[in-house]
Amino acid sequence: PAVAAPPAPLTLACGGELQRTVDVGVNVSNVNESISERTWVVAAAASGTAPKVEIAGKGEVPRVGDIGFYSSGQGLAGVVRSETVTSGSLELAGATVHTASAGDLRGVAANPCRRARSDQWIVGSRSQVGVSNQLILTNPGSNPVTVKVEALTAAGKAELGGTGTVVVDSGQSKRVSIDGALRDQPRFALHVTTESGSVAVSLQQTSLDGYTPAGVSFVTSSVAARNVTVPGVRIDGGGSAALRIANPNASPATVSVTALTDKGASTLPGGGKVTVEARSVLDLSLAGLPAGNVSFRIAGSADIVAGAEFTVKDGGQADNAWAAAGSARTAGSAVFGPTSATLVAVSKAGLPGSVTATPIDANGKDMPAVKADVNGQASLPMPEGAVAVRYTSTSPMYAGIASTAQVEGGKGVDWVPLGSSDVEETSKHVAVG
Repeated sequence: PAVAAPPAPLTLACGGELQRTVDVGVNVSNVNESISERTWVVAAAASGTAPKVEIAGKGEVPRVGDIGFYSSGQGLAGVVRSETVTSGSLELAGATVHTASAGDLRGVAANPCRRARSDQWIVGSRSQVGVSNQLILTNPGSNPVTVKVEALTAAGKAELGGTGTVVVDSGQSKRVSIDGALRDQPRFALHVTTESGSVAVSLQQTSLDGYTPAGVSFVTSSVAARNVTVPGVRIDGGGSAALRIANPNASPATVSVTALTDKGASTLPGGGKVTVEARSVLDLSLAGLPAGNVSFRIAGSADIVAGAEFTVKDGGQADNAWAAAGSARTAGSAVFGPTSATLVAVSKAGLPGSVTATPIDANGKDMPAVKADVNGQASLPMPEGAVAVRYTSTSPMYAGIASTAQVEGGKGVDWVPLGSSDVEETSKHVAVG
């Protein structure tokens, strides 16, 4: 049985801003990139005033009414920690949000602050000409942590050499390029584990198509399970999308995929019964699905991991985002910055419920709540001016934020997970004799 953890500080690890990783691309001296890196941290109690929250090296998060609210025009790489709280009594979220109107880094991408873990998956990106990948590992603990990184590809397990073992010092973030270790891989998934201690992880992906911007994104961590859900994939008529499934097992796995929209659910065309070979990664095209927000339930014959990429393309320029498979929660929060955002909630099969989302504006003030009944998928648009949101639900929900922002020649896209401090995150399984 699950036993709730005793009161403890709630800690988030933040991986920082999007960084330029290519030397050849658009001549940025001739382009007005209009790059912005902004950070928000939001703390809200389940009832009453939020407890004290500190950002390491920067001090206490100011209060705006009952909410803790921090805003900065710089990236945040480090640790955010609350006072001791009971599980589920505080929602704490943060992110550094990148926007660029033009140039190599054109697009929008949020790098969210996350809870550190000892076992997690990154399901996304590719290792090809024009694509740069940086694995970002952040250690919020008081001791150095040794991190093991393993890779699965379309052809099976790949050796990463020296990149497969990384030491991250206490309270620090480390960025590791994986492009030299993984070459010419059209799809991959990374398994990130620690034997003692834990880390938060994200993958920065920047892409060029020749000299043309082709997307910026942060791939966030996914969970492994026999049944996983990827919420809030934005299907755009001018772009493309694909569902990625990785099988970490020593034998093939069979999966079936259900696509959910706000109007109902149906089997994904070609996804009724799909075999994913042992220790390999498979992409399923999502071409032909109607435009809008779509979520995916993937049922496997064994534990699997999944994510999804979606792109928008305007003329020759593109931007992309990666959605991840998380756990179902009854509460959560996220920072998405100055974008046009939609919270997409997906109920567990046979467990409908209702969602109440409270947006937070750029001044740290609550905005009118947005509510929806969810029996499958529901989309809750955030009002103009919102930069963050927290939600509660009457039954466990999978949730993600799909967002867009105007950039030169069109729009950028992003996807942000909903983090949570509920009992599911902090409980421990105890064997009962």
